[in-house]
Amino acid sequence: MDLKAVLILFGVALLLLILSVMTKTLEALKDLYSKYSPIEKLLTPTELKFWRVLRRVVPDELIIFSKVRLCDIAQVKDRNDIKAFHRISSKHVDFVLCREDDTAFVCVIELDDLSHLLPDRQKRDDFVDGVMKRCKLPILHIKTAKIYDETELERRIADAIAGQGVK
Repeated sequence: MDLKAVLILFGVALLLLILSVMTKTLEALKDLYSKYSPIEKLLTPTELKFWRVLRRVVPDELIIFSKVRLCDIAQVKDRNDIKAFHRISSKHVDFVLCREDDTAFVCVIELDDLSHLLPDRQKRDDFVDGVMKRCKLPILHIKTAKIYDETELERRIADAIAGQGVK
C-alpha cells in the first residue's frame, strides 16, 4: 500500500472513532436527561390555598416568595465545608417574606402538615429553626387547615416582623 492509501484509511478510521465517541456522548446525555420529568405546578394545592390567604394578609410593602432554598437565605462561613453547604442547599422553606424595596429578608413561614409530627421531620425543622435563629430571622410554623383565621395569621406575621424594621 502506498502512503496516500494509508493516510486515507487512517483518516477514515479516525473519523469513525470520532463519530463513535460523539454518538456515545449523545446517548449518555440523552440518558442523563431521561431521568427527569416536568412538574406541572410550583405549589401543592395546600400551599396554593395558603399562599392565597397570605396575599390577603401580608402588608403591601412585603413580597411573598415560595420554596426558597436555605442556601439562598444563609451561607456557610467556611466555603470549603461542602457538607455544611449540602445541608442547606438540599432544603427549602415554604414561604419567605421580603421587603419590596430591597428584597431584604423579613420572615420565614413554614406550613406544617401532619408529616411535621414525624421524628425525622422534627429533626429537619429543628435544624431549619436553628439556621433561621442564627440569621436573626423569625420563622413562623403554621399548621395546615381547611380554613385559616386571617386575623390571627395577620397578627402573628405582624408580631414576627415587628423587630425587623417593617411597619
